[in-house]
Amino acid sequence: MLVVVIVFGVFLAIGRAAIAGHIVQTAAERAARAATVVRTKEAAREKAIDQAGRTFNEHKHVCIEHYVDVDLGSFQPGGLVTVHVRCIVGLADLDLPGVPGTVVFTATGISGIDVYRAGS
Repeated sequence: MLVVVIVFGVFLAIGRAAIAGHIVQTAAERAARAATVVRTKEAAREKAIDQAGRTFNEHKHVCIEHYVDVDLGSFQPGGLVTVHVRCIVGLADLDLPGVPGTVVFTATGISGIDVYRAGS
């Protein structure tokens, strides 16, 4: 019986990790894209952070904490917006031997700014 419980716990941990990895990548990609549709760096940073937060809020129980870093170094027509997202996923509730209490997932989203867009 103990083996069944451990195997079930391992499957839960793997499933949670797979879901978290997908959500983190989605959050990074959505945030980068959202930042490219506004005109100023300040608005781009706000939009990216807001969009990443919305993605994580859609999946409330995945991350214990999340962080968003927005790189707007080339924020101009033809430039790129890069968003780095980090999510800390809790596994302590699974109480499995050898499994850490938390796992960190990171992802990067990159989106180009339209070359023909007017103004910056």
